[in-house]
Amino acid sequence: MRSDRPTLYCLAYAGGTASTVYAPWKDRLADVADVVPLDIPGRGAAAPRPVPSVEDLVSGLVDTVLDDLDGPWGVLGHSFGGGLAVEIARAAELLGRGPLCCFVSGRRPPGSPRTRVGRSRPRSDDALLDQVAAWGGVPPEFLANPGLRRLAADRLRRDIEFSDRLHRLGDRSPLDCALHVLTGRSDPLATPEEARGWATHTTGRVTFDEFDGDHFFVLTDGLVPATIAARLRSHATTREVPV
Repeated sequence: MRSDRPTLYCLAYAGGTASTVYAPWKDRLADVADVVPLDIPGRGAAAPRPVPSVEDLVSGLVDTVLDDLDGPWGVLGHSFGGGLAVEIARAAELLGRGPLCCFVSGRRPPGSPRTRVGRSRPRSDDALLDQVAAWGGVPPEFLANPGLRRLAADRLRRDIEFSDRLHRLGDRSPLDCALHVLTGRSDPLATPEEARGWATHTTGRVTFDEFDGDHFFVLTDGLVPATIAARLRSHATTREVPV
């Protein structure tokens, strides 16, 4: 039996494993939400299965969430995970089971151009891993092991391909739920200014919070969980309920 707290489903960035990234948040947010990391197929305890497209990935994740639901819920994702979170929220709303809110972190809105120098796509696995490692997004044990390096590079390339597909999606209906946007002040991939474009992607309430750090500020700024907790409490205060 679930508690009266909402469930917060959390998705990781490209190449990441949600059950690892968000494990510390279970205790940090225990007073306001039941944190459920949402691993994509082949990550953590999630069974590997063919996922030919990002649309199929979203569909499978929506099924996982809706099959698990027992009360109000929210969804959060960082970077690639942010794009997935928005699509999960949208699909659930179309089925009449939308969330209280959606947190999108470290991600530009779909179709938006870059206001800084664009990301060049590394051609080699080593260059790709070195680039993401410089942002703090590759665990050291992956870098030290040749087999794990290859696995990490394969995951990154597939996730980036899916992430780019999500970014190119146009003519999407706005969400109905509240949208909480989190950004890093020094993020080279999604600046606070770029993230302001999310304001037009929901008919609900929109909030913006900035944190110290670069693209992986969610791992380094301890204020992130506290801010998420405050946003979740605001929904309890206003007695918002899902459709």
